Amino acid sequence: MSALVHHAVQDQKLAGDPEVLRILAADSLRAASRSKIAADALRQIVDAADGQFQIGLAKGVAFDLSLYAGRAVREFADLDIFLNRQELFRFGEILRTLGDVEVDVALVNRIASSGRTYEHAVRVGSIWVDVHNDIMNFVLPIRQHDLFWSRLIPIEEISAKPDQWAGKVSSAGRATVLLLDAELMVIQALANYARDLFTDLRHLNDFRVMFEGDIDWDFVASFAEAEGWYDLVASSLDVVCSYLEVPSPLPIRSKSAHMLATQVLWPERHRLRGRSRIGGVRTGQARASLLISGRRAELVREIYRRIIPPKELLDLLDYPAPGPRVWRVLRYRWNQTKTLSANRKALAR
Repeated sequence: MSALVHHAVQDQKLAGDPEVLRILAADSLRAASRSKIAADALRQIVDAADGQFQIGLAKGVAFDLSLYAGRAVREFADLDIFLNRQELFRFGEILRTLGDVEVDVALVNRIASSGRTYEHAVRVGSIWVDVHNDIMNFVLPIRQHDLFWSRLIPIEEISAKPDQWAGKVSSAGRATVLLLDAELMVIQALANYARDLFTDLRHLNDFRVMFEGDIDWDFVASFAEAEGWYDLVASSLDVVCSYLEVPSPLPIRSKSAHMLATQVLWPERHRLRGRSRIGGVRTGQARASLLISGRRAELVREIYRRIIPPKELLDLLDYPAPGPRVWRVLRYRWNQTKTLSANRKALAR
């Protein structure tokens, strides 16, 4: 939030102690530098693609472009891109094109095109890039894939682009870079915020800016309903609107689901307490998945797969090793627990 507050000071909307303003200015410079690094990385990705595939851009960088006119006020840690379904059969080749020379191409292709949600991190320049096969990244893959992609917006159509992005991400003759439209951005952000247990203040400001635009809430409701996410989206939206002190545009249809969400899954004691309160992405996803409706059998199969990963997933996530599958699963779960614990301690520091 430092960069955002600094820009508010520059716009003479806020004032404060000179020492605090100096710190905010330094944080703003770091955010601007991070934005330039992300722009350079995206340029490398577009050059590497050389017109071969479409690239979706979402989350932090996309928010900065779509919501804040690219002023480098939306802080982010990494770059999130996603690929079209038609490209998933060569997900591994794309990762290798982006610089991951050690990736097991055949194995990644098989997992990414299996219908399961999957992401893979690769370092491009000075920033990590998370490559997703489904940017909603919400346990179950989206059903309305064609509708989803038909609503994406070419990056050239964003009305205000910052200098560091101008000329760097033009899609002309190369890979097409696409952004979520307003409605899909709201749905993705609500699911993501619920997954993170509403811990981060900057997301609330994202929603404040989103709500200033013209959002087709009927489409949001119909898309979420078709995905089985209506209770999740409506409950998440209700929590956000309660903090922004505005009425929620979507009605709560299931009071029991809403009570489960707001009192059990997303307890108030965890909200707006910083990312050290995040219990790990998988924990947040598992909690929010309890609000999915109409896809119970599919959900049970996916949760079972996550608890007891198949051999190819173990090979990818836990490195190939000898021994019975039961032992490999136990070792994988133990390593996963240690990693999540280390992440929480790092965030707390």
